[in-house]
Amino acid sequence: MGYDQETGWLKINEGIIKNLPSIKNILTDFSLVGYDIIFLNKLFSTLLKRQSEQSFLTLFVDKTRSEMKTDAIIIFNDINHYKMGRDLFDFNVSSATKTEGKYYFNVQSAHCDNYIEIQKINNICDIPDDLPVFPKQTATKSVIFVYKK
Repeated sequence: MGYDQETGWLKINEGIIKNLPSIKNILTDFSLVGYDIIFLNKLFSTLLKRQSEQSFLTLFVDKTRSEMKTDAIIIFNDINHYKMGRDLFDFNVSSATKTEGKYYFNVQSAHCDNYIEIQKINNICDIPDDLPVFPKQTATKSVIFVYKK
C-alpha cells in the first residue's frame, strides 16, 4: 500500500500511514509477494514528470515477472495522454502480463483507441467537510488498464 505525499492529502494520509506495515521507496525497493490486486492510481504520470519512470518500470516489470502471483491483477489508472506515459507503461507491463481490458472516460474528446468506454463519469462518495482539497465531481480524462499475470 502506498500513499500520496502531496501536502493537500496530509489529513487523509495520517490514518493510512498509521496502518501501513512498512513504507518502501518504489524506485528502489518494494515487493509484490502475496498481493492479489495491485492498484497504480495516477502514479506513473507523476514519476514521468519527475523523470523517474524508467527506474520504476524496470523494477516493477522485474518484480511482476519474479514475484507476482499467477492470476494476480494490476489496475493502472492514469492520465489518458501519450505524453504522460500511458503507452510507455502499457508497452512495458504488457510484456510481463496479459492485458485483460483497456477502458477510458469519454470526456473532453478523450483518446479512445480500441478502449472500452466507461459511461458513468460522476464520482459518488462522501467528502469530509474538513478536507483541505476538494475532489472533482466527475471523472477526468483518464484510462484504466487491467492486466493479469
